[in-house]
Amino acid sequence: MTENKLIGQILEIKKLTPKMTEEIFTLYTKYFFIKKEAFDKDLKEKSWIILILDTKTNEIRGFSTMMLLKTLIQGKDIHAIFSGDTIVEEDSSNESVLMRMFARFTLELSKKYDNLYWFLLSMGYRTYRFLPMFFYEFWPRFEKKTPLFEQRVIDSLAVKKFGDFYNPDKGIIYPQMGCHLKPEFAQIPTKRLKNPHVMFFLEKNLGYIKGDELACITALSKENFKPEILRRLGLDI
Repeated sequence: MTENKLIGQILEIKKLTPKMTEEIFTLYTKYFFIKKEAFDKDLKEKSWIILILDTKTNEIRGFSTMMLLKTLIQGKDIHAIFSGDTIVEEDSSNESVLMRMFARFTLELSKKYDNLYWFLLSMGYRTYRFLPMFFYEFWPRFEKKTPLFEQRVIDSLAVKKFGDFYNPDKGIIYPQMGCHLKPEFAQIPTKRLKNPHVMFFLEKNLGYIKGDELACITALSKENFKPEILRRLGLDI
C-alpha cells in the first residue's frame, strides 16, 4: 500500500471555509485544551495559515497560523512573523512540509522587509527545538546570553502583542485563554532530557505544562537558515 502524500498550502485566513475551520479546531483539540470561542477569536486576528493536506483524502494533517507585527527599536523598523496555533499530526511525517512552506514564505517576505524576525512562542519542547534545528542564531539559548538588542526586540514584540500577560524578567507569556497541552502530549521523554536545548527550555519555562509560553526570536534571513536544512527542504540557497 502506498503512503499518502502530503502537500503544503498557504491561504489568507479570510479564505478558510467553515468546514476547514471546524476541521482545524478538531485537530487542535486533539492536542490542546481550548474553548471554541477563544480559538475562533485567535484565528480571526491572524492573516495567513499554512495547511498540510493529505493528497489522497484531502484531510488537514497540520497547520500554523501567522500574522505580521511591527515595532521600532533604536530607530530601526522591526517586522516579525508571529506564529500562532501550530499543530502537526504525529503520524504524518510532515514537519518538513510545514517548514518548507514557512521558509519559502518568509524568505520571500524578507525581500520586502529589512530586519524580519520570527516571533515564536514555545509552550512545548517540540516547538522550541525548531530553532536549533533550522537556524544558526536564535534567542534565548542555553550557551549564550541574549544580546541587548535582541532582548529589546523580544520584549517590544511581547508587550505589543500580549501586554501585561508578558513577564519580561522571565521571558514568559502567561496563558490568556486557558489553552494548554493535554497531559499525554506535555510530558518530555527521558531521552530528550539529554539534549541541552530541551533542558534549557525546561529550565526557562517550568510552567509550560499549564500553558506558559517562552518568547523567542530568530532572524528570518537566508544567512541564518542552516544551508543543509534549505537543501533538505528543496529550496535554493
